[in-house]
Amino acid sequence: MEKVDLSYSIGVLHHLPDPEKGFLEITSKMRKKSKIFIWVYGKRKNARATYLYTPLRAVTTRIPKKILYPLCNIPALMVHSLNLLYKLFMKIGWTDFAKKIPFNYYADFPYSFKVSDTFDTLGTPKQVYYEIDEIRKWFSDANLKNAELEYDRIQGIKGFAVK
Repeated sequence: MEKVDLSYSIGVLHHLPDPEKGFLEITSKMRKKSKIFIWVYGKRKNARATYLYTPLRAVTTRIPKKILYPLCNIPALMVHSLNLLYKLFMKIGWTDFAKKIPFNYYADFPYSFKVSDTFDTLGTPKQVYYEIDEIRKWFSDANLKNAELEYDRIQGIKGFAVK
């Protein structure tokens, strides 16, 4: 197999049976001086994952996908409604109040994305939430250089490095 110059995985690794092994497999296919970017679910400031999504997933992952996907319209509609309120408050200048509305980071995404993202959260067989030090270890174990890792505003961890 040929080596690659750029690797990226956005929202995939945390669903694999062995996410770290998947990451190391990706990095093994990289040329020297090539770049990698990943995004995985983070634990920090993610109480929704711990107290809402994880217990809910104990039920939703057992629902047939053909039934679950249409049901995902319910939470997606709630998020979309909050997004409309966010946009309204931003428009009238109530910026501080608007920024406190949950899920405001979805405001510029189409409704269909919100349904799909809900399905991703509630229907995938596995998902893992990480601390940044765990992901830093992945980068170190893969001998990557100039690693830059940070939490983003969507309760995820972004990582970038060079082989």
